[in-house]
Amino acid sequence: MNGGNVPDTLRYDHYVLGYHFMMYLNLYIELKKGKTNTEEQGLVLANALPIALDREIKDLAPVLEGLMARPDDEFKLGTEHANAAYDKVSRGDTTAFQQVLGNVRGKY
Repeated sequence: MNGGNVPDTLRYDHYVLGYHFMMYLNLYIELKKGKTNTEEQGLVLANALPIALDREIKDLAPVLEGLMARPDDEFKLGTEHANAAYDKVSRGDTTAFQQVLGNVRGKY
């Protein structure tokens, strides 16, 4: 599936998965003005994450389910950085993505 656009080190990285997971969730909730439910949120994530990470949902879903049940430190850090970036963007802070870029650069 990977056409060379996303390095394998990022496609399978728990930090990157946590970051995208939380960023998409935040964006969807904002777009829906909070009027959403977990089923809708799951559908959005099931459609967005495979595209962003260039992975099949059948391979990604079990990994994500495991991380949601027992998040490792990298997944937690990714979600925390996504929340921080989202808050900064909401306030117009142009440095919102510096933290995540610093972490991702060291991975490939």
